[in-house]
Amino acid sequence: MKQSRIMQTLAIVSIFLLAAVGCSKNPAELSDNQLEDGLKAVVEDNMDYFTTDGLNDDGAQPVSYSTGGFLKPEAFIEPIKFGRKGFFTLESLNVIKNEDGLLEAVVVHSFDGNFFIVAKDTANPTSVGTLYKKEMKNTVTRRALFKQIAHTKNRRKNWKLRGISGSELVSENCTITIDEVKIIASNGHSWTITNPMDFFTNIEEIPTFQPKDSIEVYVTLQNTNDWAEKPGVTALLRYRNDRGMHRARKSFHDDGIAPDKVAGDGIYSGMWIIGHRRGVFHAFVDIIDNGTLYDDTAPYDSRAWGIPYAVHF
Repeated sequence: MKQSRIMQTLAIVSIFLLAAVGCSKNPAELSDNQLEDGLKAVVEDNMDYFTTDGLNDDGAQPVSYSTGGFLKPEAFIEPIKFGRKGFFTLESLNVIKNEDGLLEAVVVHSFDGNFFIVAKDTANPTSVGTLYKKEMKNTVTRRALFKQIAHTKNRRKNWKLRGISGSELVSENCTITIDEVKIIASNGHSWTITNPMDFFTNIEEIPTFQPKDSIEVYVTLQNTNDWAEKPGVTALLRYRNDRGMHRARKSFHDDGIAPDKVAGDGIYSGMWIIGHRRGVFHAFVDIIDNGTLYDDTAPYDSRAWGIPYAVHF
């Protein structure tokens, strides 16, 4: 009987020791699947910082539009409509740095679907136009910093998002290079970005604005695709974008009209006014090769840079 009780005691002690060891696992001791699942759960719970929904127009839209909630486009200001319609899917999360309970990772999403274009029907000017559809595949990449805050079985409670970079969307066989994006705010702050992956801040330090702040954006870029009929690119400023699909889009210009400084210098300029809705949003510089828009046989070709920003009162 005494030996049986000793064995029972040893078994209980062993169970507690195993539990203690399991609860004290650090990130390096977790399996790749456990770690990836935990971090993916954090990404899913913080989509306001990761979303690129603002690049998803839900189909062909006017070149410049502003929508909130339901998609009710404004009157056309260009003879062509276009837009993306796709699905944003988390593809991979690769840890590149692991120190003192902090993990830095490269987070990769796909944004695949179709790019739609409605072009004027020159043979029948009174028609609504001709619809063209092109297959679209994009890779969206950013960096993120995670901090381990617990050791529970609930994967959503073990990690917290602590830092985020800008994002870059790139299509297959992209011919466009963005050299620099400069952002100047009326509140006195400015940022110059030459690589969105290096635009890395703590969550509490992302660019923050108040309603009615004005934001100027200047973009320097290159395109190696020389489409003869209409060379160059169409540059778009996207702002007030969030996963609730409150969206706005308008053209950048290089015409010397404010905020543009010099006409024809290759620097595209745009501006927006911060709205009254509080929260985390995204601004995007969205560049599309003109062959994509004006040649029905040319493939979809685009690059976009995005940054999260906050609006506070």
